[in-house]
Amino acid sequence: MGLAMEVQTFQVTAPGSSFLNMLPLTGDTGVIRYTNKKVKLAAAWQRRQVIGTTRIISPLLHDNVRGIEFSGAIGLDEPMMGAPYQSLQSQDTLTVNGTGSAVAGDIEQSCLLLRYDDLPGIQGNFIDSQQLNRRFVNRFGVKVAMASALATGQYDGSVAINAAEDVFKANTEYAILGLSIQNPCTLIGIKSPDWGNLRVGMPGVPLQGFRTGNYFVDLSDRMGAACIPVFNSANKLTTLLDFAHDENLLAINCHVILAELRSGS
Repeated sequence: MGLAMEVQTFQVTAPGSSFLNMLPLTGDTGVIRYTNKKVKLAAAWQRRQVIGTTRIISPLLHDNVRGIEFSGAIGLDEPMMGAPYQSLQSQDTLTVNGTGSAVAGDIEQSCLLLRYDDLPGIQGNFIDSQQLNRRFVNRFGVKVAMASALATGQYDGSVAINAAEDVFKANTEYAILGLSIQNPCTLIGIKSPDWGNLRVGMPGVPLQGFRTGNYFVDLSDRMGAACIPVFNSANKLTTLLDFAHDENLLAINCHVILAELRSGS
């Protein structure tokens, strides 16, 4: 099966209390990719500079007026989805609207994490927690430092996973369990040839400890599906981290929490 996961991020500037259309970041489209198999909305979250709301609408969801709607506190980007997971339709275009700060220049963002059971042309390397436990050898953490260069709210700061520290074992598979994050942002994204260079990602929430450090394991358990991304150290130079943030420039320091895996399945 061609398993795949992909995060899409949307933003709007100074929407105020009335819903405004949020535009996808460069490289994202809001369109569900073509597939004959199931697509699920695995998680959704937002980051706001005031209390705000995200609305996801489509004629193929419950309705095209309110659809899926959630809100959160200032700066909170806790994932808002859970079981049962919303099914999405191949080639549908999701419209994302948002409220938030009415302050000129303030960028508000929302993220959708999609999971495909079988995406043509992609053969993503994902495992579930049972496979993780069978293949687990050692826990491993690698520091990653990223700096923003853009004040336009786009994906930013791309670096290779081994840019700051490179003690990866040759020709070894590593599972990404989650991240520990020191500085808040909307999203930490990870792209790798091992999952078709699609961006998987998680909320950039600091000080959440076990929840962020075990994010993909918890997601896999909640969905009852393989959601833990795995990459081979041979691809460490092309396994890239980046992040999404608002107009405020910042530096992101985090640790990618990994599990060294033995070969097999």
